[in-house]
Amino acid sequence: MFLTLPAITTAYAAGIFLGSLLALKPAILFVLCTLLFFLVIWQVKGKREVGLLLFLLLLLLGMFRYQLLWQRPSILDSFRGREIAATGIVVEEPALRGDRLTFSLRLQSIEGRGEAQPVREVILVEVRRWQGEDIVYGDRLQLSGRVQAPAQPANFGDFNYNAYLRRQGIKYLLSPRPEGIRIISRGEGSFLVASALGVKEAMLGVIEATLPPVQGGVLQSFLFGERVVLDPEILQHFEKSGVVHLLAVSGLHVGFVAGLVLGLGRLFAWPPPFTALVSGFVVGFYLLVIGFRASVVRAGIMFWVGILGLLLNRRSDGITALSAAALFLLLVRPGFLFTPGFQLSFGATWGILYLYPLLARALSFLPRWLANSLAVSAAAQLATGPILAYHFYGMATWSVFNNLLAVPLAGAIMSLGLISCGVGLVFLPLARILAAANSILITLFLKIIAFTASLPLAYLHVPPPGPLFLTAYYALLLLLPRLFPGEEKEGVGKGQKLPYRALALGLVFVLLFSWAGSFLGPRHLEVTFLSVGAGDAAVVTLPGGRTFLIDTGPGGLEQGFDAGANVIIPYLRRQGVRRLELIFLTHPHQDHWGGLAQVTAGIPVGGIVFPECFPPGEFGLADSPALPLFGVAAGDELELGRGVDCKVLHPPPSPLTGTNDDYNNNSLVLLLRMGAVSFLFTGDLEGTGEEYMLQYNRVPQATILKVAHHGARNSSSREFLEQIRPSLAVISTGPNSFGHPHQETLERLEALGVKIYRTDVDGAVRIRTDGKRVWVEKARGERE
Repeated sequence: MFLTLPAITTAYAAGIFLGSLLALKPAILFVLCTLLFFLVIWQVKGKREVGLLLFLLLLLLGMFRYQLLWQRPSILDSFRGREIAATGIVVEEPALRGDRLTFSLRLQSIEGRGEAQPVREVILVEVRRWQGEDIVYGDRLQLSGRVQAPAQPANFGDFNYNAYLRRQGIKYLLSPRPEGIRIISRGEGSFLVASALGVKEAMLGVIEATLPPVQGGVLQSFLFGERVVLDPEILQHFEKSGVVHLLAVSGLHVGFVAGLVLGLGRLFAWPPPFTALVSGFVVGFYLLVIGFRASVVRAGIMFWVGILGLLLNRRSDGITALSAAALFLLLVRPGFLFTPGFQLSFGATWGILYLYPLLARALSFLPRWLANSLAVSAAAQLATGPILAYHFYGMATWSVFNNLLAVPLAGAIMSLGLISCGVGLVFLPLARILAAANSILITLFLKIIAFTASLPLAYLHVPPPGPLFLTAYYALLLLLPRLFPGEEKEGVGKGQKLPYRALALGLVFVLLFSWAGSFLGPRHLEVTFLSVGAGDAAVVTLPGGRTFLIDTGPGGLEQGFDAGANVIIPYLRRQGVRRLELIFLTHPHQDHWGGLAQVTAGIPVGGIVFPECFPPGEFGLADSPALPLFGVAAGDELELGRGVDCKVLHPPPSPLTGTNDDYNNNSLVLLLRMGAVSFLFTGDLEGTGEEYMLQYNRVPQATILKVAHHGARNSSSREFLEQIRPSLAVISTGPNSFGHPHQETLERLEALGVKIYRTDVDGAVRIRTDGKRVWVEKARGERE
């Protein structure tokens, strides 16, 4: 008649998910929930079945809870884009990355129109170039700055920072000037949280004093999830080995902490109830040290449920405990549902609880310890593989076997690390001896994952699975115990299995169909002008999937942003692109080729095309590169395939010299044509180059124009534009000190009736064509 806790949690979570898709008013959802509630009461009084009605009610409650969070009005709405003075309390441990300080501030009062008004709302504070006094949890601050909404994603499929913060109940950012921040008082937060963070700071001090930087960084990551202290190469080894989950504090880490306390209890013969209470307290304190993370809270709740069952002499059910943890988290913060940490933690735990018995039976021919270890690892991997592929576009192929070595070794490292930190708080010399032994274990661990990361096909880049694949995959996992129930399941005969087998066969067909579809590529020609800041990068995808890249945006990594690593490679992986046929570089300015090294390191490339008037070294290419190089000049033609032609219109074989900017005026100008639709790419061509092309009748008509030089004033002359007569124009630009795009350039385009798209405003712009019609889609906006 009523629902089980797993069913209740499933219905509520499904409602949150639907709430993110359907933007219904909270008032409407409240009325529907109320009506359905009274209908349930009426049905109960009549002793009728209410299971389905309860499920629908919980579904609506989930939608209501999500929309209540998403559409919550803020007193800061009227201050958006304006300067305010504010006071508030720091409610989380601040994070310092380089000279950038970020922390959540619970506002107490704001002043923006001449008078102060009380307010209770959390805002995220981002301070650049911070060199002041340490700000810590519980500090009461006075500060002033501009209220801003987090930026929308600039490229298709980018991480949505705005949605991420909104789902945490944070709607706005505050960007104060460092000199305008004043600490009014300290210790205004929770005593327990402040104490936990104080212990954490002391433990970090012990680690720093007893371990070398590399080994200390690994231990910090294991104990506290501080992966930013790791060298990027080491982090890559974790990812490729499939053991990166060890860096995200989760149930595994809580288990290690609890296991250490339980081991001490056995060693000193503590009474079981006392050991249980102490371990429960230590786990709770550890949660305070780590912070309110879904994976840690999930593990803590399940541990406490187990401890309660032990104290009451009752056996707890794993799936029910898991459901209780999920329901608690989603009631407190429904936005958790959309975070990778929540999905991976609950997915892995569900996989172990649900699939482990089946896999253990299948591996029973192995020694028991090996069968159990493999079953646990495989169950977690089966449950989380698609989630990892969806969020990170890759999978570690040997992870099941790698974890057999990595997890026990990590457990030993964590246990010894906790003991050495505890000892170091009392007697540092003894802690140094323990840390020296731990340093050997950590070094061994790093050598193992470096080796496993170097194995053939250790890590495969895969396109993110779509909704159809995910639905079919997890439905099939749910069916597996029904298909192979084991000997203990009596009464499950062949006739009863037949419907399950038919359904499983259908799901397998759907999986294969969905997987094969990821290799087909688009039906039309697609040109995507990526948002790479003040630079150019355009991805050209032919019908069927062959892909080309025109310019690689700014880089390299020492500047803090690399278009290749931060934008282009992630975009290509999201699209399922496995190879670039050619990269076209228009001219040797860093904002057009700076991301080249990271692109060629991240994906196979067939060759690089550039103006022959420039030596390869101008583009950062070595004299004897591994990639084929093709120098081209006006008059050259390339057959890209699938009815798409590419003509080189500029520069001439004898390049222009003595101009205002020879690099810009000798930019590679390409005409891409499919049927009646054409794209003109002009690099950073300036007025002199345009005049040359006009003089020698090399300016064609084109449907879509990539506006030269980011919309600069000395490009895109009226004569040049009148010859091209484009219908659409795309300006690739971002924040800059040159005033791009210039108002005069915009006016010249508008005077000719050209529809203008800008990557700094619209985000990435994707244009599709079948050779006759044209469709435009913006990363920030609706499809046209």
